[in-house]
Amino acid sequence: MLTKVEICRNIFVDFCRIYGILNSYQLSGGIYMEENKKENALYKKWWFWLIIVILILIIIFSILKIKEQRMLNRKMETVAESASNFISSTKDVKSHLDEFSYNYETGQTEYKPLITIEKYNNIKEGMNEEEVVLLLGNYDKKSDGENTYMLEWGNAYSPAYNGYWIQIVFDMRNRVSRKYQVGLK
Repeated sequence: MLTKVEICRNIFVDFCRIYGILNSYQLSGGIYMEENKKENALYKKWWFWLIIVILILIIIFSILKIKEQRMLNRKMETVAESASNFISSTKDVKSHLDEFSYNYETGQTEYKPLITIEKYNNIKEGMNEEEVVLLLGNYDKKSDGENTYMLEWGNAYSPAYNGYWIQIVFDMRNRVSRKYQVGLK
């Protein structure tokens, strides 16, 4: 029968041998020698390396899948942006269809005036920029002067504008102070 000291020593020796803390000579204190000198190191087991290889493959495939997903997301964003641009451009085209007419007999394009003399005459001194833009639409050019700025619509030399040109001058308070036009009917 083993004493309590021998039982504790055997448990300690087995624990150290299993977890590779000390070699068998150190465990025996130079006296106890293990009959079977195989070391129980985990890294010497074939299944340990199999698990390591499987984990590495899983990590590699996961990284490749993430990269593939990111590339797909970028492609989808590009397609969505292109579709959005196409839709907005078709809306822009539809909004301008009433600005011209095409005569099939003569092959001539006739541009309808975007701005009429009636719209121009509705602009009064003291109106702000927002009110003017609501009447005439978006301006083509903005120029800064000394204590003033000017907004311009049209081009007297372009057939798309039917030869009209409008200039509205605003004072320091962003109010209409003067207006000029050429070619409106």
